[in-house]
Amino acid sequence: NDALNAMENNFTSNAYWDFSVKNVDVWNEEDFSLIDKKGIPRGLGVNVRPYVCRLRGSPILQSFDPVTKKYLLRFKSEPGLPPTVIYIPQSVQYPNGFQIYVSDGYKEYVLESGELFYSPSYDGYHDISIKPRSIF
Repeated sequence: NDALNAMENNFTSNAYWDFSVKNVDVWNEEDFSLIDKKGIPRGLGVNVRPYVCRLRGSPILQSFDPVTKKYLLRFKSEPGLPPTVIYIPQSVQYPNGFQIYVSDGYKEYVLESGELFYSPSYDGYHDISIKPRSIF
């Protein structure tokens, strides 16, 4: 989670790869594998999280808390196209639904792709937050 937070805070793309030379569960007394010996995924609650795919504007802040499931994006932009796009992993992080708050503008969530499209209505700073339905 700390590594992912650092990458999110810096708007850095990333890919997760765990490799062990031997066919073992534990390397260096640590086990960071996303798949267990039986082929079952694990650690998805930390590793699968909302993220901005395309940002129209200048990034300020991006964060996700895997405990509260709160995601926040803050950026500076002017109105227009193309929209900012955020991927929302509903089945992993929000199985009971979620709500989206935007500081202004227009938003549209596309269930099939898991993408939120956002277009601001004015020039300036904009906030987007996503929270589980039960928190609102």
